[in-house]
Amino acid sequence: MALIIGFLPAMILSGFIFQISSMPIWLQFITNFIPATYFTTILQTLFLSGNIYEVIIPNTLWMLLIGIVLFAIILKSQKEVKLMFYQLLALIRKEFLAIWSDKRSRIVIISPPLIQLVLFSFAVTLEVKNISIGVLDRDNSNQSKEFIRSLKYSDRFSEVLYLKSNKDLQEKLDSQKIMVAIEISQEFSQKIQKGQKAEIGLIGDGRKSNSSQIAIGYIQMIIQS
Repeated sequence: MALIIGFLPAMILSGFIFQISSMPIWLQFITNFIPATYFTTILQTLFLSGNIYEVIIPNTLWMLLIGIVLFAIILKSQKEVKLMFYQLLALIRKEFLAIWSDKRSRIVIISPPLIQLVLFSFAVTLEVKNISIGVLDRDNSNQSKEFIRSLKYSDRFSEVLYLKSNKDLQEKLDSQKIMVAIEISQEFSQKIQKGQKAEIGLIGDGRKSNSSQIAIGYIQMIIQS
């Protein structure tokens, strides 16, 4: 029961598997109060990007704050928590065979699947939207600007940031300000005018590899169109 009520929703809403920005606004708000959201971000940053303190420190502080608040609530109602625990054990021992005869017990059995149904309907999706991407335009031509405009008009991307250099590109990716970076070479317009194949570099955030690959797929569709 604890697995269904606690662990699975936390895992789904932590951003570990599914992109938080693709969830409804009210679910995105709930993720701010789940410690697993900050813990997932910290682990992804440490293992895949290194010590990015501007990401690690704020997430660590938020996680500690939530933990302190929950701990204070438990200390304040310690007697009540113990009493509830003993009552729960008594109910399990005494009423397991007659669980359907008690209305409250039926609610306990029925409500977790309903909660999972709501979560799976809105949060469990491989669709990626409302994400930010960055563009490093080395060509700065009419063709490259037209390509960037097509990205801005897409409903998949909430923001298109202009990057100044490779260092700026890396900093934006490391700090999770963008999920995918696009690098347009200096020969972009020249190759198009000559009828040659113009190459565009795509760099995704490895900490969110699934969402990054899907976002890169969206960009490739725009390029091909």
